Amino acid sequence: MIIIVEGPDGAGKSTLITRLCRELPQYFWCLRASRRPPDYHAILDFQTWLDQASGSLVPPNLILDRHPLISEPIYGRIIRGFSMVPDTWPEIRTRLTATATPVIIYCRPRELETIELRARNQGQMKGVLENLPALVDAYDEAMHQIGLLVLQHDGSAASEATLFDYL
Repeated sequence: MIIIVEGPDGAGKSTLITRLCRELPQYFWCLRASRRPPDYHAILDFQTWLDQASGSLVPPNLILDRHPLISEPIYGRIIRGFSMVPDTWPEIRTRLTATATPVIIYCRPRELETIELRARNQGQMKGVLENLPALVDAYDEAMHQIGLLVLQHDGSAASEATLFDYL
């Protein structure tokens, strides 16, 4: 099973992934950047993460902290004004499911203020904080349009319990 954890900066992805890795030790975490929590299991490097956009690499039992086919169209279009993945969401769905159908966990706290506070405390790349409402809206739309199984996690204990029951 491939699990993709998506959501805007400050949504709780790293916290959830750390818990998933602890509770599901048969999975490995693919890092999307050089930030590494003390208990990470990195099997892929950043270049490999970028190469996944081609769909050529699909190891079993993987937890991804974002996937470039999902996060790049969102962040690229809003932060840079263009995306290096020009596909539509139905085309992206086809590419994501070319070799296996992933489960997407969308981290989305109920309150935008929660995301803003976390993102501000984490120190984000240029353009993220001032565009956070647009990023959240774009993620909401993408999760609706992508047409795959998307489990929403709002950070609550009940939401987390539902995720673990499913997985």
